[in-house]
Amino acid sequence: MSRPISKAARTLWRIVVCICLAVLYSTAATAGTATLSWQKPTTNADGTPLTDLAGYKVYYGTSSGVYGNPIDVGIVTTYQVQDLTDGTRYYFTVTAYNAANVESDRASEVSKTLPASQYALSVAKSGTGSGSVTSSPAGITCGSTCSSTFSTGSVITLTATPDASSNFTGWSGACSGTGTCSVTMDMARSVTATFALKTFTITATAGTNGSLSPLGATAVNYGASKTFTITPGAGYHVADVLVDGSSVGAITSYSFTNVTV
Repeated sequence: MSRPISKAARTLWRIVVCICLAVLYSTAATAGTATLSWQKPTTNADGTPLTDLAGYKVYYGTSSGVYGNPIDVGIVTTYQVQDLTDGTRYYFTVTAYNAANVESDRASEVSKTLPASQYALSVAKSGTGSGSVTSSPAGITCGSTCSSTFSTGSVITLTATPDASSNFTGWSGACSGTGTCSVTMDMARSVTATFALKTFTITATAGTNGSLSPLGATAVNYGASKTFTITPGAGYHVADVLVDGSSVGAITSYSFTNVTV
């Protein structure tokens, strides 16, 4: 009379290998895929050689230890789970089963967050000056539109253009320097462009026997005005006033208006 084979003797033991998880992604929403791979078990629970391996089942879900119905993937050691939601973290495990459809314990759980199909790029402007930032490919015109979403992995080039009144002084955040800014969209990114208002220096000097106010070097912002007062000393009068080497007459006040050069 033959002895019945116990369930323990028939059960496949744990798959004593790490399930190596690689993640692919697509730019289409909810089209993420996860590729699982594992090694073939070789022994039963009792240590005897495994000769009747029939296949594997893949379990996954969005909470650790909580899975939906398994996927019977057959006798393979790599499987791609499809139609996952981009930007979501998934948890995976695998079991093996034998010819009697007896299933093993689950392998150690692994998890992975699928990259989002698109990430946001935000641009801010700072400083005393003004200007605009545009992107290539199109999407940002800041000015008016300072944030946009771009496909994961795409490279976005930002160009800063100062207004006539300003100079562009550099990037901060995801870029640096004063040239064009190239951003790889592997996560949400932010960039700041700094513009400085142009300033000009007016240098005033006075001869003996009189004074001029303000005297010396005076900074004047783009588009601003500045008035200088000429005061002769006691017993003297203003003989002449020169502006950029040209005479403007014997005046006691002179104004630079709307300074742009």
